[in-house]
Formats: sequence, C-alpha cells, structure tokens
Amino acid sequence: LNENSQPVNLATDSIERVWNGPEQRALRLQMLEGKKPKACNSCWREEELGRYSKRMVENYKYRDPKYEFRVSEARQNNGALKAQPIYFDLRLGRLCNLKCRTCSPYFSSRWASEASGWEQDPLFAKLYSSSGKNMDWYQSVNFKKDFEKILPDLEELYVTGGEPTLIPELFDLLKHVSFCY
Repeated sequence: LNENSQPVNLATDSIERVWNGPEQRALRLQMLEGKKPKACNSCWREEELGRYSKRMVENYKYRDPKYEFRVSEARQNNGALKAQPIYFDLRLGRLCNLKCRTCSPYFSSRWASEASGWEQDPLFAKLYSSSGKNMDWYQSVNFKKDFEKILPDLEELYVTGGEPTLIPELFDLLKHVSFCY
C-alpha cells in the first residue's frame, strides 16, 4: 500500500515510492527487530516443516559483508534505504498461451478466459479477486524511466508472467540490461 493506503501500482507509483513506502519500511523494521512479518508466513511454514525456504536462500545469498551497509542504513533511517534495489522481480501480467494445472487465472490469460463467471464461488472470489487489475503497469513510460535508473545497481532480475516471452515490452526492457556472469 502507498501513503494513501491504496495498493501500489508501478504504472503510477515510482519504484522509489514502492521501495521506501510505508509497507516496505515497516517490513524491514520488523525483520531488523527479529519479528516474523505476516508477509513472510510461507517461508516460516516451510522452515517449520524442516524445508529450506526462500528466506533462507536469500539470507545465504546476501551474507556477503558488502551488503551490511544496507542493514545499518535501514536501522538509522526508520527502514528507508538510499541504496537502490539489487534484486528486482518483474511479473509481467498474465498473458500466457498455456493453461497449466499448477497455475491460476491470476497468472494465466488462458485460465482467466475459462474462469469467467467463477467469481460467484466465494473461495474463487477470495483467492482471485484482484485478477486482471493493474496488469499492464510495465507499459508505463514512468516505470520504464524508473527501471533504467535502478539498472546500474541491479545484480539480479527475476522475470515471470504469464509467459513473459509473449510480452513485447520484456524485450524493450531487456535492451537496457547487461549482466556479466
């Protein structure tokens, strides 16, 4: 949520606003205080079952001392960071040519077309009520400009869709990305 308690939308909210918005700052502070934020429940459940969670993977990946300044900066600035994101997760809508049984109408346009009318089911409505909203944010000129600003610090870009290779804007964004492996 942004400062007006509205869901963030990268078509209208800047990456900076999302990165240092109230929810993200509160999440950082909870983690720094050793609390278990609700947003991380899936990881806590995995760990309770003895599994290796995404949280554990990320903690291991970013254990390098070169990232320690971010922790200090967040502590000193009420959870805010001047440093840009080094990891970015792009989920580019739900355009997809498949209908995998492990997927849902939220992530697959093929599923969404079949699910038309399912909104009457209370469980479906609860799970997929935001299906189809704000799915074209990556087409925004503001997002593209913001994305270019964070590229110099970006170390990892995770892209999924729907099926992201069906989305022409992905290739426009990738023109600006140059990673060395």
